Amino acid sequence: MFSKEVQLAGRSPIIAQLPSGLSKLPTGANDEKVYCMKYSTKYLPPILLLLFLISLAPAALAFDNPGPPPERGLFSDGLYAGKVFLYDTGYIATSPFRITNRQALIWGGLLATSLMIYNNDEAIADAVHDSRNSPGIKWFHELGEFFEPAGHMGVMNKYYFGGLAISYAVGSDKATRIFGEILEAHFIAGLGKVAIQSVAGRARPHEGLGSESWGNDNATSFPSGHSINIFQLATILSHHANRTWFTVGAYTIAASVGVQRVSSEAHWPSDVFLSAAFGTAVAQTVLHLHEGYGGPRPVVSATTNGPALGVAWRF
Repeated sequence: MFSKEVQLAGRSPIIAQLPSGLSKLPTGANDEKVYCMKYSTKYLPPILLLLFLISLAPAALAFDNPGPPPERGLFSDGLYAGKVFLYDTGYIATSPFRITNRQALIWGGLLATSLMIYNNDEAIADAVHDSRNSPGIKWFHELGEFFEPAGHMGVMNKYYFGGLAISYAVGSDKATRIFGEILEAHFIAGLGKVAIQSVAGRARPHEGLGSESWGNDNATSFPSGHSINIFQLATILSHHANRTWFTVGAYTIAASVGVQRVSSEAHWPSDVFLSAAFGTAVAQTVLHLHEGYGGPRPVVSATTNGPALGVAWRF
């Protein structure tokens, strides 16, 4: 927060800057008041967003399990989708309060690994940069460059919404569910990403402030949106494909995009690792919840003996 000279490993000294918009340190009561107001304003939006997410839980969990989808109809399906999204968002937002011993052990291991990566962020990033043209691994970097747009919501959402609309129009419940799960997982994780980025304020590598520069304005290195999204995509598609070769391929592509985010100096290695774990966890929870709702859609059809109520999956 204060100006000081720091020496980064293998790099020239830089000056750690004051927060943007603050031209001098507070020296009096008025300056301190302005300084406090600046930061209360900065942190207010993410705090309100977090409170909003938490407040969804009582309302969402007050509903019963949404259950199987209703009989096909645009209005009823819209209501059902809204109920599912509300319930799932509340459930995921309050998941830390229901953590099991096994889950705590897994997340403890992930956080410990993240800490080790964090302590070596710059060394790992330098190694990734140096390997970009290395024989035998260059293809992996090129794979990440090719699939990098798949981790960008601004690029992909129009395709997901288009796929959702087309699959619903042609009556493919399976495809509708897949596109819906991708969009839901992206939006739920996206809410958390925005809140965390606003509070964390970690500087990106290309900004030259080092791996330990936090609390900056408009700094969005942590978490990595690309890493969250691409690992969610791999998780959901692998679940529905249910083929080992597809799962290996999907996560290989996701990992290559994560490496691309480091080699392009958009994120630190620890940003990518923890974001991938977060995205995967949200996607797995969405899948688990939707499997619990389960059941085929009821279908009314005509027979020689009159109308009949049955159930069917549409593909």
